[in-house]
Formats: sequence, C-alpha cells, structure tokens
Amino acid sequence: MIQAPEGRIFISPDLPQADARIVAWDAQCLSMIQVLEDPTRHIHLENCNRLFNKKLRKGIPEANEYQLGDEYKQGKAMLHAANYRMSPRRLAVELGIDVGQAKSLMDSYFRLYPEIPQWQESILGRIKQKGFLTTPPPFNRTRLFYTAMAERINTGKVSTEAWNSACSWIPQSAVADIINWGLRRLKDEYHDVVWCHKHDHDSYLCSIPEDRQLEIIPRAIEMLQIPLRIHSRTLTMVPEMAIGYNYGLLIPWQQHKLERDTWWDRVKGRMDEGRLRKELYGYV
Repeated sequence: MIQAPEGRIFISPDLPQADARIVAWDAQCLSMIQVLEDPTRHIHLENCNRLFNKKLRKGIPEANEYQLGDEYKQGKAMLHAANYRMSPRRLAVELGIDVGQAKSLMDSYFRLYPEIPQWQESILGRIKQKGFLTTPPPFNRTRLFYTAMAERINTGKVSTEAWNSACSWIPQSAVADIINWGLRRLKDEYHDVVWCHKHDHDSYLCSIPEDRQLEIIPRAIEMLQIPLRIHSRTLTMVPEMAIGYNYGLLIPWQQHKLERDTWWDRVKGRMDEGRLRKELYGYV
C-alpha cells in the first residue's frame, strides 16, 4: 500500500541476520560465526538441515520461503527463539506445534550451538555481579537493570523475564544503533534530498530522487558498515540493499539505475492474491 513519492524511489538497506551475528560474536560461537561469515552458506538452511536432517540448498528466494515447508520456518525461528530464551510453551504457540516438540527442537538447537546457553548464563552473571550491560564499541552504551537488581535484593534471584530481557538487550540495541548512526550520517550529508519514512530495527526505508540512485545508494551502504569490536573480534555487517517504487515490492539492488518499467516487470508476478494470503496469514 505504500508507494514512493512522485519522482522518487525507495531504498531500504538491511543488515543480514544482524541480531544473530552479534549473539554469535558475543557468545564466541565459532561454528555459527563460520556460517555467518561465509557468503556461500545460509544459516537458516543449515539450521533446518541439521535439525531435521534435510538437504535444502541456498538460492530459494525469500518471497518463496513458504514453499520450503514448516521445517524451514521452524529452523529459522530457532535463531531468535533459542538465543533469547523463549519458553517451549510460547515457541509451540508461535510455530503451531505441541510443547514437547518445541522443547525437543530447542534442546537440539542447543546441542548444535552449546556456546549459546553458556552465553545466556554469562549474561545472567553480568547483571548479577554488576547490575548493567554495555553495548560493544564504538557505541559503549550502558543500561542499568534496576528490576533485576531489585529482584536479587528482595528474593535472592533474577526473574525469567528480567533474564530474557537482558539476553536480548545487547544485540537488539547495537543493531538499532548501527541503523541510527548510518541513517543520521546519510541525512547529514544529503539533507532534504533524502526523505526518511520508516525505521525497521535492522533496516530503514528512505526515498531519494530517481536520478540520484548511483550517487546516494553506495554512500548509504558505506555509512552502515560500522565495525563492532566484540571479544577481540571485529564484526562489520555489509547491508543488503533493496530498491523499488512500492514498499512491499522491493527488489535487490543490482548496482545500476533502476527504471520504473524494469522494476514492474520483475515484481508484477508477486501481485497474486492467493500467494499474498499465504505469506501473510499462512493459508490461501
């Protein structure tokens, strides 16, 4: 429903698997880091293959994910659900499976990545010992966990809710900071030329003049490449750029000026009511 303003085109850089990358680096989970650093590998496909003994291959368009089946969705969901300590009961509701299956799925995930539960315990240890967490450089932003500290003083332990919140805070905050910094720098350089429409946590939506694509898009990509220093490793995420004249019908940028007719030829097949219903609601 969201069309680009007249004479302008949308750009939307996205940090790929951003939260998961920060968790992997902070947890020093080498097997996950290796997958995320290798452009020939796909973390969601590998999780699905390893959790369910499948042989899915990279190259399936995101728009066709539902064609891969429920097991792919479950494997993909585990990346955030397990990392952020989602309960088996809630995971069962999210995925439409029974609680026993959800618990088994989570146990299997932790066997694949044993560093993740160790990292979760380390987060709990940090807030118990210091009462605060700090995002990695260059941000170095600190949050005091007052609720967790009060719980420990009054009951001797930290609640599940406070612990879960602590596990998600560093990755979610650092990702949003990268987007904020990159967007602010782009806006400072181009002022009224760049119009900001939407912040999406690990991406943003802006519109730019159609005839300035080749000038502004490379700068937008460059400005989001902010190195994070986490446990002696540097993490620099290279955003994937999408472009188009409709927010719901963006396509990958191909490093050349995109014309409206070319864009429409590529996206018009996605305007299928049955397919849209399936993607949005899970049924036709």
